[in-house]
Amino acid sequence: MTFPPDAGDNEAVRNATCIIRLITRLIFVWFLKEKDLVPDALFEEDNLSKLLTSLDAQESTYYKAVLQNLFFATLNQEMNTPEKPNTRKFRGEGRQHYNITSLYRYKRYFKDPVAALRLFETISFLNGGLFECLDKSAPDDAKTVLRIDGFSDRDDNPLCVPNALFFSEPQAINLNAIYGTKNSRYTVRGLIHILNRYKFTIAENTPIEEEVALDPELLGQVFENLLAAFNPETGTTARKQTGSFYTPREIVNYMVDESLIAYLTHTVRSRAIHCPSETKLRHLLSYNDEPHQFTDTEVEHLINAIDTLKILDPACGSGAFPMGILHKLVFLLGKLDPRNAQWRQRQIDRVQAAIATSEKIDDSTFVGDKFKNRGAQGQHWTNLRACFFYDDFKKEKIVWIELSDSGRFALCKDEVYLLNSAYFLLPPSDIDSKFLLGILNSSTIRFYLNLVAETSGMGTSRWINNYVKEFPIPVVTYEQQTGIIKIVNQILEVKAANSDADTTDLEQEIDERVYALYNLTQEEIAIVQEAMQ
Repeated sequence: MTFPPDAGDNEAVRNATCIIRLITRLIFVWFLKEKDLVPDALFEEDNLSKLLTSLDAQESTYYKAVLQNLFFATLNQEMNTPEKPNTRKFRGEGRQHYNITSLYRYKRYFKDPVAALRLFETISFLNGGLFECLDKSAPDDAKTVLRIDGFSDRDDNPLCVPNALFFSEPQAINLNAIYGTKNSRYTVRGLIHILNRYKFTIAENTPIEEEVALDPELLGQVFENLLAAFNPETGTTARKQTGSFYTPREIVNYMVDESLIAYLTHTVRSRAIHCPSETKLRHLLSYNDEPHQFTDTEVEHLINAIDTLKILDPACGSGAFPMGILHKLVFLLGKLDPRNAQWRQRQIDRVQAAIATSEKIDDSTFVGDKFKNRGAQGQHWTNLRACFFYDDFKKEKIVWIELSDSGRFALCKDEVYLLNSAYFLLPPSDIDSKFLLGILNSSTIRFYLNLVAETSGMGTSRWINNYVKEFPIPVVTYEQQTGIIKIVNQILEVKAANSDADTTDLEQEIDERVYALYNLTQEEIAIVQEAMQ
């Protein structure tokens, strides 16, 4: 296997890290496959041999054409919609769509690229970092791309993950040096064959079901074990140094039971004359369908104890212990209070007590002269606190909303006060507000934001102030601003007469002027235009 050198100078560390990432992504996808969210055909050799030009053991066609496209251009890309039917597509030829890692690559590896797109098109978009391509521009040179995942169909791409890693038949390999054993025999097989040997389920199982299937807890176990498996300095495991131990489920269950028995015994003893025996408590905690062995009074005390229980895990890790104790508490309440009557009443009583307490609060603290004359306030007593930009709301400003599928910057001359889902800015003294408005609504700025900003997970970008204030606005003289100002004035006049009027031609004129301001080449302009379609 060969991974891009940008992924790390030490080859052994680089390979280990990249394989860990690959396996974690693949196992996550396998759970999706079990939910029928990913087609089985992407993992079946017979179907893949019809899809790909080659499945030769030493070639890297499967990882590149299938898995990388699945990870980066499918699970990390929004689905096609009637409004945007070409969101999922192959990148253009040459430098078109350069380093836009959410577009499909390796078109030449497919016998029928259109059929490949049909396989991918029904797979849902996931909003998370696991499937984000790590190929990024260098911090000090935007034109240099640091290849971590190596998602590139360039001929000089060094990435090579042989098909044998996924589909090789069982074979004996000497792994004694790796495992620190002697004369042991090891049989290895392809990753897909290994995963096919197990039944995966989406349910978090209880300990008594652990032999039936593999559940999502496996992701935590794989990640923590693999991540702690290599120490580049010593060449051995780093688990003791980092404390990166994954706690097996049976140990978690033991910790949960012993913690609850100790807590319930102590708590109920302090509240009741007769404390439930440890034998009865262990019977209650065991996974069975038998009824509990407690009196009504003991049940009441146990439910009260559960209701006031607080759990602290100072070395939480993946959360195995808190989740384990949560599941056990739900199980206990199901046995102690099958109809949920006592538990529900306790929650109602708590809310009513809070309401009663609030009704006793002296309202004069919040109304009347005492409130009006308090120290911490703004320019008017209705302002909860002082606001240093209070007067800015009265000035001409550019306003926009946070969640939008495109730039929606508007010029506001009125005294308007915004809530936290909208923002405003005042142009610098040497930049006309209408010139800035034209720049911000241009295709170039929308393209830039799509590269640097996060998404809402619902198909819209987040135009939050932290991103907008970093937009690179060209510094030009007022004479150079007048061309865009004139066009913006035309758009504002047309929209004032008819808000639904089509101003596409005028907006394209602004785009052309913005391209010139940023000195974009024809090739770069084509990239922006293609991405904005």
